[in-house]
Amino acid sequence: EKHKQPLNQDQIKQNELKERIIWSKLTSDVIFVETREKSRKPDLIYELIEACFPGSHKIEIFARNHNLRKGWFGLGNQLGEYYDWGKDRINCDSCSDVISTGNIRYKSRKTSDQDFCEKCLRKKWFESHPEFTPPRTITVQPVKRQIKLEDDMDDEQQQEQELLQQQQQQQQQQQQQMERAGDEGEEQFQEYLKEDFFRIDNIITEMVFHQYFSCDGCGTKPIWGLRFHCQECDDCDLCELCYDSKLEPKHLAPRHSNEHRFEVIEVPVLAGGMQVHRQHRCAGCLTMPIVGYRFHCFECKKMDLCQKCFFLEKQPRNHLKTHDMDVREPEDEVPSALYGEVAPKCALKCDVCGIKFDEGGDENEDDVCTGRWKCLGCYVYNLCIKCYEAKAPPPMSHISHRPSHQFVFQPSTRVVAE
Repeated sequence: EKHKQPLNQDQIKQNELKERIIWSKLTSDVIFVETREKSRKPDLIYELIEACFPGSHKIEIFARNHNLRKGWFGLGNQLGEYYDWGKDRINCDSCSDVISTGNIRYKSRKTSDQDFCEKCLRKKWFESHPEFTPPRTITVQPVKRQIKLEDDMDDEQQQEQELLQQQQQQQQQQQQQMERAGDEGEEQFQEYLKEDFFRIDNIITEMVFHQYFSCDGCGTKPIWGLRFHCQECDDCDLCELCYDSKLEPKHLAPRHSNEHRFEVIEVPVLAGGMQVHRQHRCAGCLTMPIVGYRFHCFECKKMDLCQKCFFLEKQPRNHLKTHDMDVREPEDEVPSALYGEVAPKCALKCDVCGIKFDEGGDENEDDVCTGRWKCLGCYVYNLCIKCYEAKAPPPMSHISHRPSHQFVFQPSTRVVAE
């Protein structure tokens, strides 16, 4: 064997650096497992931790019901029986089939806990109203055109020609009458649905909560699932269970009655319909955005308080009670011209692709979009026209966005300084 020469210090450091680079490309903290329910951790994680710390007390933060495990203490704000809801299993009371997500559900206003699918309800109504039978498809036979002139036809051919024309006219008149009857029947059917049933689009795929609303029947706060709001009383809301039981809240008597007409709300209203100050943070509780009234200080720089902190006098030390304050409206609802300002140049961007929205920007700018789709279910989530039409998935920074959220289109508005 050849005699190996000892390595110098530079060679030793170089070899250590190579080994360090090699080991840095190997990782043992990635686990490849099948994706299950939302926020459910892999079972292997629990087994590794239990093997490393046997017999010790273990705690899991932000836990859910499907993450509860023997020997672990779970903490989270989505634990309990209300959060076991995956999807209500609603069956049609006529055909007994499950009304799946995406199919319209009709809930009776008069009979408790009675639901129908659209197909069965339509069939049932038209059978009870035979005068509005949907039009049948009638094959109209075309008139046979004779190549010969009328002078060249004999009497039998002329009679046959006239008979065919009369048959075609009768069939066309019958078709028109049945179409008119079908249109009248469809109008009567739609009026029947509006009067006796709730139309539920059935687009919710997970548990939803109507924040800032409590059930006036059982006191559940917030209301989960469907919310039934009285159209005659502004402050009366019921959950689906209390509505089906025809419960009359005692504290709303005598002005509220079960005979009042209700409306059903499937998708929760953002912030309960209150004002949302998207670009402002409360200096007291650090909540952003501020929901409800926003109290702005004229003497402190960028100092705003929410309604709760204002009345509890929870405020920064440099702010004094003697400072003048005013209640401000959300900038999204009030034009910037009222504040004596000019709209910022391309201040907003698409939250998916990052393209700028043309709000006060230059007309010659290429990388701009002429409008935006604003989400009504998120505080701040905007899409350009291209991403909205492509149904682009939300980024990780907007994981609270849901497919059931509705959008509204806002075209570009330029405010030019004179």
